[in-house]
Amino acid sequence: MQKRALFHGFLTTYIVCLLLHAPLRAQVLLKPTGGNALPLRTKTLDADVRIQGQFAVTRLTLLFQNETSERIEADFVYTLPKDTLVTYFAYWFGDEKVVARVVEKERAAAIYRYITSRMRDPALIELIGKSTFRARIFPVMPDADLKVEMTLVQALPSTANGAAYTLPLRVQTKTDALEAVNVSVRVRPDTRLKAVENNYGLPVEADNDGYRIRLTGTNFRPQKDLRIGLIRPVRPMQVSAYAAPSSRGGDGFFALAVTPGTAGKRLALRVQGVRTYAIVADRPRFVRAHQALMIVGRYKGSGTATVTLMDGSRTAQVETVPFPAEPEPNNVASKLWAARRIEQLSANRGNEEAVVALSKRYTLPSKFTSWLAIPRAEKERYEREQAEAEISVAARQLAQAIRQGQANSRRAQRIRARLTQLSRKIGEDPRQRLRDVFSGEIETLSSQIARQMVRGRSSGGRGARRSRARLNQLCRQIGLNPREEIARQYRQMVYEEAGQIAGELAQEIISGRENASTAQRLRTRLDHLSRQAQQKPHDLLAQRLDNWVYPLADALFREQRNAHPDAVRIAALRQKMDRLGRSLGKPYIENHIRRVEKDYLYRDLHAASRELTEEYQQGREAENRAEQLRARVIDLNRRLGQNPQYYLREIVRTASGSVSQELAAELLHGQSDSELARRLRERFDALARQGGLDSEAELRANWQWRLQGLASELLMEQRRGNPDEAHVAQVETQFARLARAAGVTPQQYIDHARRNEGKNRFEQTREALIAERRKENPDRLRITELERQFRRLHESWRPRSYVEARLERLAVEVEMDRLEKTQGPPTPEVTQRRAQLTRRFEELRARMGDPLIQVEAPPDALQVVAVLPGGEIKRLMWNAAAGRWEARFDIPTYAQEGTYVITVIIVDRNGTRRTLTLRYHVDVTPPTGVGRAQAAGGASLRLEFDGGTDTARVSALLPWGEQIALKPSGQGRTFFARVPVPLGQTEKATQTVTFIVTDQAHNRSTVTVEVSP
Repeated sequence: MQKRALFHGFLTTYIVCLLLHAPLRAQVLLKPTGGNALPLRTKTLDADVRIQGQFAVTRLTLLFQNETSERIEADFVYTLPKDTLVTYFAYWFGDEKVVARVVEKERAAAIYRYITSRMRDPALIELIGKSTFRARIFPVMPDADLKVEMTLVQALPSTANGAAYTLPLRVQTKTDALEAVNVSVRVRPDTRLKAVENNYGLPVEADNDGYRIRLTGTNFRPQKDLRIGLIRPVRPMQVSAYAAPSSRGGDGFFALAVTPGTAGKRLALRVQGVRTYAIVADRPRFVRAHQALMIVGRYKGSGTATVTLMDGSRTAQVETVPFPAEPEPNNVASKLWAARRIEQLSANRGNEEAVVALSKRYTLPSKFTSWLAIPRAEKERYEREQAEAEISVAARQLAQAIRQGQANSRRAQRIRARLTQLSRKIGEDPRQRLRDVFSGEIETLSSQIARQMVRGRSSGGRGARRSRARLNQLCRQIGLNPREEIARQYRQMVYEEAGQIAGELAQEIISGRENASTAQRLRTRLDHLSRQAQQKPHDLLAQRLDNWVYPLADALFREQRNAHPDAVRIAALRQKMDRLGRSLGKPYIENHIRRVEKDYLYRDLHAASRELTEEYQQGREAENRAEQLRARVIDLNRRLGQNPQYYLREIVRTASGSVSQELAAELLHGQSDSELARRLRERFDALARQGGLDSEAELRANWQWRLQGLASELLMEQRRGNPDEAHVAQVETQFARLARAAGVTPQQYIDHARRNEGKNRFEQTREALIAERRKENPDRLRITELERQFRRLHESWRPRSYVEARLERLAVEVEMDRLEKTQGPPTPEVTQRRAQLTRRFEELRARMGDPLIQVEAPPDALQVVAVLPGGEIKRLMWNAAAGRWEARFDIPTYAQEGTYVITVIIVDRNGTRRTLTLRYHVDVTPPTGVGRAQAAGGASLRLEFDGGTDTARVSALLPWGEQIALKPSGQGRTFFARVPVPLGQTEKATQTVTFIVTDQAHNRSTVTVEVSP
């Protein structure tokens, strides 16, 4: 079976097949398509069977369990016997029972792909052959149950002495077991029925309502299917009828199973006594003895019909059957007739409309329809998203008509009515969608007018008048106030110019010209603009001077630490710092100096920690050099306000980790009794005692990556088409040695490796994505598909923000590589872009709250440790799935904004040491922006917030205590909302709204504004 794009190349797909090898025998198979996949285990089976004559209705409830650690798409394929229909399907999504509904096939597939691409939860059920039924359900969660229910309607096959019903129960192997089985079979009374038998030896209870058989059990291992025999007297012809109208007063449906006792050619059936029509019948050229012939159709009225079986001109047999008038909704005959009629019409493509109508009326899938089961919440979300898509189209069409001066045309009026209808359906203001479409044009026009106002130019010129007229026209169409739009742009431009003036003034101050006429003129201009921008001049100036203060403080501190400090340079630097202090205040300067001093203390601590770790590794912790280094580490920690004992303990732990890896190497080579192994173990135990560590627990932790790697290697080799037995034996021996020394069992690591086997696809997808991006003409569709796979592979264990940051980082890496290969000297544009990409790469390397260190080093390296900016030592662990050494760390909440360095030390197996440096960027600057709150007609409140390019989300705390989230506009910087005002709130005099702003680095700030009338 061909996989579709929605599988995204990685989902393990399970197939549950009901394969019938013969009409009277069935088998339940659980067969995964992947060679390494674990099966979807059947836990319980409930069946409620109702048999009337030669017709049966089976309501089947199955509970499956996904025993894997992956989120999968389940693919159920049912091969059905002749004259069997699936008439109902449902599955459980949480506590909700989701029932399948008939939808046109193409539309059902499109909806299914749309919802699953958003990692949602639908089921698609369709016919993929004349007697093959498939149900796809996504997702089945890891270690979760999947419950499905379906109803089957069938005409039973005949036997020499009656008819037979078979329920598939047989399992694959003797070890398979169902946790619970509950089967109830009810056979309605029939004057022609002599007895009911079964192949399980179950008691058959008889009463006025017919016959009852029950099969129940726990931990049940059925080795055969349940077979029910319906025993009837031998007759030349057996006729079983099921007839009933579906509604009172309507025409009826009938289904006849006619079984001749002898074989014959060209047998014909005739129904007389009741008016029949729309008949569909079996017409075989030769009928075997005891082969049931099916005839289905419609009838009018009611009464007793005569069924005649004819062989040529000779009448074979005659039977009478009732055609009742009492209605039975959704009866068996109606389903069998509809299925036969649909099959008959489907042979001609021109009957598609009629087939779809029948399929929907009788809720049966067909060649042109499918069943679609969508949970309530997902259905509402889908309908909303579809409405929003249609709204966007209508808004763009209406905007185009407005631009062409046809705002009042009939076409525009129809589009406006459609837009209003769709917007009301999802509770939105239709004018807001038009505002989104026109937002760029309105911003451009209002910016042009505001720029002239800021520069003091007249707005009465011809170009200005055209811009203002165009702005007035657009604002009138979408319900905006043009004066407010101009005022908003004016405030933003004033703020930007104030920042530019502050930068020029900062340069004057640094150069010692703070009292010159230019500086005075800049101060006057800054004061004027700051008032208009509603900012303090001091704050604007401080923002620009930050770029100078830290480098000056760093240079001053570095010069003072030199062995031969330059007094003249120190005096010049102090003079500049004093100038800044006079303008910004002494505390501001002192804070920067303390920050620089702290950075240098951390650098000293890193260096001392590295040297002390080496002393411990070499067993020289009692020598004078180690004592001096310990004293220095303790002193530096105390000056930084940290716990020196915790720091020293981590140094000992790092050293013991290195020794334990050397010991592991000896054990893996079978040298557990060697002198070196004995000394290494003694050394490790001594370091563990010195650090107050649990020796055995520490040893298991240090060897964990080696044990995981051996388990993965063993599984990989065993599952090859032609495994290397010698290599398998070698790995098993090494695995057993190391596990025995660590006091663990190999099986727990093998189980863990088996659960994580799917994760090796992460790097394959990553490499494929990088390779596609590096192509000269990359395939955008291929990139989109790989990114979708990448998201799915990470969704169960990574937050969405991490995944998106990683995808962006891959794109940045590829572009940086491309720029590095640019021929000839770099242009200013290339240099600028390279700097932008470098900064962005550093920002993406570590997101605040969940940064990850990844290092490429050999898997058999003795040690890989990272020295964090605060001096902490972090051990990296080998990730077999990713093929890298990894560790996570927390960025301290007190970390200042800027770029930080992580030093990574790699100790190879041969003792060679390598050092890498990684950088990450910390952004602690709170976001800024301008908020507006305006009463709209007294009944609602309109909120707007203009943020920066890194604004991630905005919420608002309303005057009556409610907090709501604002929606981003199409421009990405503006957020908006419109909320109803509760009764009584409009009577209050002064009201304020507080905007809560969060940027992409998770920094947060608040902006409070008064509600304007």
